[in-house]
Amino acid sequence: GALRLLQGALDLRRTAVGNEHPLVVQAINLLALDMQRKGQLEGALARYSEALKIAQVVADKTPEEEPAVAVVLNNMGVLCNKMGQLRRAQESHERALDIRVRLRGLHLDTAESVYNLASVYAHSGDKKSARLLFLRAGELTASLRGADDADALDALAKADKCS
Repeated sequence: GALRLLQGALDLRRTAVGNEHPLVVQAINLLALDMQRKGQLEGALARYSEALKIAQVVADKTPEEEPAVAVVLNNMGVLCNKMGQLRRAQESHERALDIRVRLRGLHLDTAESVYNLASVYAHSGDKKSARLLFLRAGELTASLRGADDADALDALAKADKCS
């Protein structure tokens, strides 16, 4: 199936470019996403951890590859939140948000990180923090895409639910 194909693509990329390369990080991240979709959560988490280690090495050598670190951290945070590993989810989303704010400023990727961090706070029962972050995500998304954007409206609706 798809997992076998993604693993094959990863193996080919490693053979072609070595292990410490952005294409390898991308392939591992895609493999982890597919595993996550199929409910293989522990395996997906292990793959995200592997991708993160490589992404950090790549970003240390080539700073313009740092956004890939944020992508992996974001995906790892979403999975950890789903698994109930809330502290790890929060740490992952905070690191992703720090990178995205520093590199991109007011950007949809930043809004995504704020939204995902809000989701962790909501899941942990910290409604006050969740509400503030959902509001921030909704307002940022609305400023970039318009007030009637579905993601902006979703974030603002979730903020209301945290009241």
